[in-house]
Order: sequence, then C-alpha cells, then structure tokens
Amino acid sequence: MNVFEAVRAANISAKDAAERYAGAVFTQKGRRHWACCPLHREKTASFCVSGDGRWHCFGSCSAGGDATAFAAAYFGVSPLEAAKLLARDFGVEYSQHRDDPKAANKRRKKQGTYGVFEGWLAESRRALEGRLEQIDYAAQNFAPASPDEEADERFVQALICREQVEYMADTLAAGSIGDKLSLFREDVKRKVVQKYAEQNTAG
Repeated sequence: MNVFEAVRAANISAKDAAERYAGAVFTQKGRRHWACCPLHREKTASFCVSGDGRWHCFGSCSAGGDATAFAAAYFGVSPLEAAKLLARDFGVEYSQHRDDPKAANKRRKKQGTYGVFEGWLAESRRALEGRLEQIDYAAQNFAPASPDEEADERFVQALICREQVEYMADTLAAGSIGDKLSLFREDVKRKVVQKYAEQNTAG
C-alpha cells in the first residue's frame, strides 16, 4: 500500500499528530477531545478531534481534516510530504515501489486505454478540487458556533464526504499507476451501471 493508505491503516489520529508535533494538551468531553488550536493563537480550546480521529477548528482558521491534513497545515508542506513525515515518526511502513516506466507504458498501450485514462485523470483531478472547495465552504460556514450547538446537516455531510474525497485526491496525486487505474475502472463501472439504469427508467 502507498504512504497515504499505510498512514490511514495505522489509525494515526489528528490528536496523536497534534500532541507529538505541537505539544497540544487535550481535554475529553464525551467522544471528543478539545485543545487550543496549534495553527493560531487562542485562549479558548476550539481544536476538536472526534471519535474517528479527524479534527476541526471552531476558531478563526476553521480548518479540518485527518492527521495528514493537520501535519500538512502545521508544517506548511504538501499532503505527500506530511504523510511521509507521519509514517517516519510513527514507525509506519509502506511500499515505495513504482512500476517500471517501460513496463507500465507497454501495459497501457496493450490495454488501449492510455488516452482515455489520461483524460479521465485530468478531469477527475479538477472535479475533486472543486468538491474539496465545496466541502471546505460547508465546513467553515455551517460549523456549530459552540460545542453544545447541534451540528447542521450540511456540516455533518461535509465531514463525512471529506475523507473519501481526500483519499481519491491523494491517490490521483501520489498513488501508483495501479491505484489510479483501480479508481478509473471503478468510475467506468459506476457510469455504465448508471447509464443502464437511466435507459431502463426511460424505457
């Protein structure tokens, strides 16, 4: 598995990362852990880590994400560099194998999907970037004003969708050719099933 998958599989939480890198001190309230946000100065704890290990700042930065997103924001590095940093510091092993370029090129030509795949890759990256912008907007504008306020459904859905969208974006940005082709095939199958269902409905 690649570095992103390995870090996720290791269940490194944003709390683990914040404690190790920023010396954050947390207070537990129910299933959530609270601390002053390491990304900006504050006196009231607004940095919240939920039971699934993801974080959201209810303070001025309104940022959020998984442990990789926190490390990237804290150190000002790319998600790939942040994931490698977490893997190194938490003792996570991952595959650094890359397909041989000649073998990969031969395989793509044999399958006859190289051009289609490259077009899908570019389109998917743009779509995921737009989706992440929408998620960030919802997370920032519909977040509860306080820990006791009931969460807006749009905020909840943004947090739920973020992990899957970030995983796909990370894979397209830094995954192996095999990982990218797997996502490509899954998307093609989904579109075929969707088109078939629409034709049956229309008929």
